[in-house]
Amino acid sequence: MSLHSPHPLDIHIGQRLRLRRKTMGMSQAVLGKEVAVTFQQIQKYELGTNSITCRIKQFKNPSTVFVSLVASKRNFAAVSCSRHSAA
Repeated sequence: MSLHSPHPLDIHIGQRLRLRRKTMGMSQAVLGKEVAVTFQQIQKYELGTNSITCRIKQFKNPSTVFVSLVASKRNFAAVSCSRHSAA
């Protein structure tokens, strides 16, 4: 896997995030505001472009939408967050 290619777990969680957000009738802007990130960042998480697994603990209010869709903690160990340390 390339250093810049999305991790399959990020893609999976991003897809689940988008589905859950839409099911709740929530825009990317509203969700972004609730977890204190921009709607562009939510968009990147949903596409798997940016790693949500490395950032989820940093969200202002992660329980809002993410509780129902986050994989178990052991799956997060599979993702290397070192590529995101400078971001």
